Amino acid sequence: MVQATTVIGETDRRMTEELSITYEGARLALSFSDPPQAALRINGLIRETAASEQSNITLKLTSTVQTDYEWHEFIEGIVEFSDKGIK
Repeated sequence: MVQATTVIGETDRRMTEELSITYEGARLALSFSDPPQAALRINGLIRETAASEQSNITLKLTSTVQTDYEWHEFIEGIVEFSDKGIK
């Protein structure tokens, strides 16, 4: 089950949204906020970040995660920012 949370930053008072899930024993989290920025975390470690000054942009974050002894999965997070909102 995907869990969604909203966090307000201590210093910049910016709201950050986060979608998280546990998949095959790995904790995956995609956080994002406006102005456009996003971070992909796997087991609490930031694997990739992206940001832009453009208001209409798609940010794409990718990484691999080990889900078994010699098994790896490709993880991708896509966040679309537009004047109509964030998808």
